Amino acid sequence: MTAAVMSSQPCSKAAIVSIARIIREEMKLLPSVKHDSILRDNVEAVKCFSWETVWLELQQTLPTLMSLLKLLVKKSEQCKPLLCLLVSMIVKKSSPKICLVQRAISVLLYGNGSSKEVSSFSYVANSLLTPQLLQVYRCLQPLMVCLSPSGITKLIDTIIEDHDVEVLEWSDEMKTILKACT
Repeated sequence: MTAAVMSSQPCSKAAIVSIARIIREEMKLLPSVKHDSILRDNVEAVKCFSWETVWLELQQTLPTLMSLLKLLVKKSEQCKPLLCLLVSMIVKKSSPKICLVQRAISVLLYGNGSSKEVSSFSYVANSLLTPQLLQVYRCLQPLMVCLSPSGITKLIDTIIEDHDVEVLEWSDEMKTILKACT
């Protein structure tokens, strides 16, 4: 019966429109302040990023879209990052603040594409991005895969801000202890 209904152009179109309406309603929940989404613009979530966490959130929040994609993609359990990225790209287009995956990919690109030696960095637009990496961001950002070059620079600055506070506190504590011993 399903094949007969779907073979009819008007019925097929009505079914697709109905499914799209359901998915759009589900997508409205993500940017809502009432919904505490891990996918929202959040530095702490980037620091402890997990594809599994994103997968679970997307399945809970967007069950219709995720069910549809799992039916379309063979071995969907093995393709979690791919499906999470696809859905994140779609969601970011309508809700720019929902960008955890893009932030994580941006940090991954930054970490794997930039030199460890500060002297080899090219300071482009007050950025620590190499010219090659800058080009990668410019190509991928319009596709909703990662942040813009200025966005990643701000994110990296935020992540490294006060990163050494605990070490400095520990060091000061050790100095105090050592001074007391002398």
